[in-house]
Amino acid sequence: QHPGSLRGDVRRVSLAGFMPAAARDAFEAVLRQELEGVDGAGTGDDTVEQQGIVARVEHGVLDIGGSRLPVATDSDPRLVPQTKFFDIPRHLLRLREIMRDLSLGERHVLLIGNQGTGKNKLVDHLLQLLQWEREYIQLHRDTTVSALTVQATLVDGKVV
Repeated sequence: QHPGSLRGDVRRVSLAGFMPAAARDAFEAVLRQELEGVDGAGTGDDTVEQQGIVARVEHGVLDIGGSRLPVATDSDPRLVPQTKFFDIPRHLLRLREIMRDLSLGERHVLLIGNQGTGKNKLVDHLLQLLQWEREYIQLHRDTTVSALTVQATLVDGKVV
């Protein structure tokens, strides 16, 4: 059971915020028409959800607004990000959405947004709370599949 509104969820998964204005307006009209009177559809505005949302770790479980994941106990502390983060309710809602996806079995998360909007900061804070390790990979236009699937190893000071 995860709180939220159907309308907001549909907007998020369809990336409505990235649609051109005319397409977004048409999309919103269809949403209004199709979800009119549907229980749990909500307005898509997360202002109400922001009230009272907190991140809490109790008994080895991280809970953010009803989404729960176990905190790791066997991670290498050198690989767990340590960030300065302020628990702003809207950020906690985004962390809850990521946790919801992870708890449903998703193994990969793609965050889309402009440079400098805090995507890495959000993920690093979630990893810190969960005590999960992070591996940094630099992607560029020449990145190949083999570059992503091969793990470099350091032997006697040399990358093998």
